[in-house]
Amino acid sequence: FPSHDTAAFDSFFSNVTESLPAVGRKISFTDFLKDEVDKEEWGIDLTIQQMTILKTFYGESLTEQEQSILDYWKLLNRTTYEPEMGHFKRAALILECGRRGGKSLKGSIIAWYEFVKLILLGNPQKYYGVSSNTKISILCIAPSATQTKRTIYGQIKDMIPVLPRIKSLV
Repeated sequence: FPSHDTAAFDSFFSNVTESLPAVGRKISFTDFLKDEVDKEEWGIDLTIQQMTILKTFYGESLTEQEQSILDYWKLLNRTTYEPEMGHFKRAALILECGRRGGKSLKGSIIAWYEFVKLILLGNPQKYYGVSSNTKISILCIAPSATQTKRTIYGQIKDMIPVLPRIKSLV
């Protein structure tokens, strides 16, 4: 939405909130992918490595295979993950991947998941203890504005058709 069109965004947000009947419930990352993403429309299956990264970021339990991937990466010094830290939510995710390594895809999935979590709170400002007129933003950052628009924002926008609840409102 253009930054000056707050009425359109407010209307969209109101419609999204109404379309999610279980306001107040929490949703895990794996449940979000399973229940909120139309896999047939999306046409993408995340690799086990991508799921391992995302599940670890959100502190979700890993399968034995996912844990072995993290252990292997640790042996190769390709991760800062420490098994003894246990599974807990992290505040930041830094991906060092080459071109076409899926950074924008993962970023768009995270952005939509965080958006749905905010909506499910019903009143995210109250939940976070801030004034009711405080804007809550989901930031996606890239080295340049052009890259942000073309890659990250493009991926976020391209996910609208695979999120049935969101798609029906746009």
